[in-house]
Amino acid sequence: YLSLGIAPARSWQLASGRTLELKGGLRFDGSNRDENALMPLFSVTLEKADESGIRRYSLTYSSSSQLPGYTALNSRPQGLFGGNAELEREYADTLDITAEYETDAWLGRASAWLRRDDDLVDWTYRQSAPFSRQANAVDIDASGLELLLARRTERLDMVLGYAWIDKDAEYGSADVDASFYALNYARHRLTAALVFRPTSQVELRLDNEWLKQQDNPLRNGGDNAYLGSLSASWRPLALPATRLTLVADNITDIEFQSFPGTPAAGRQVSLGFSLDW
Repeated sequence: YLSLGIAPARSWQLASGRTLELKGGLRFDGSNRDENALMPLFSVTLEKADESGIRRYSLTYSSSSQLPGYTALNSRPQGLFGGNAELEREYADTLDITAEYETDAWLGRASAWLRRDDDLVDWTYRQSAPFSRQANAVDIDASGLELLLARRTERLDMVLGYAWIDKDAEYGSADVDASFYALNYARHRLTAALVFRPTSQVELRLDNEWLKQQDNPLRNGGDNAYLGSLSASWRPLALPATRLTLVADNITDIEFQSFPGTPAAGRQVSLGFSLDW
């Protein structure tokens, strides 16, 4: 494998007090086992900072690639994970438009994107043999919207997020009923996080996630889910380099199959110790 890239950038101070930055470049990915790839990168960012905050607008286009791995290429064609020796280099082209506003206490961001995947390697199956997965190439046109609002104070952080994704897939001549990975995604996802610091040594955190998962015929149970996580951490005054953390994941003990056909993970409680130096 060989990867080389160059992406020079140039910025200008405009008369209006705004800053304009342009970036453009190329990346080369090479291999002695497949075709080589030359891919472009381009972005333009307009920013204005004043006493009220920072306003930032950006447009980015990028292209990337990767080669399929050993399991997908060289596993036996039939079995739990069936290989496919005909798989080739995978490509992805992404266009992203983002608007952002930030102050000392607030952060707001809105982003819309389009992505085209060519020859993406996916594990697929047929309903007649749901436990026999096959590596197949898929072309996907995907689009999405992401919204983020965050509030920061001395004691409390609050973050709200929403994401919407839509995908249109084409597997060519492959006999596919459903996808185990590429089409296993949350069509709607709402998140809410609270971080409370009652003292400088104690931090309490609550993470919430509501999902409306894309329908998948292999999934047992519903496609909608709430996943919650609660944690508490303590950094002793006498040992400021150490931290104890207690975490409870899936606090409602919901039986949601994140991977279709795979038993759901129940409620889990863990205790951790960390040391910084």
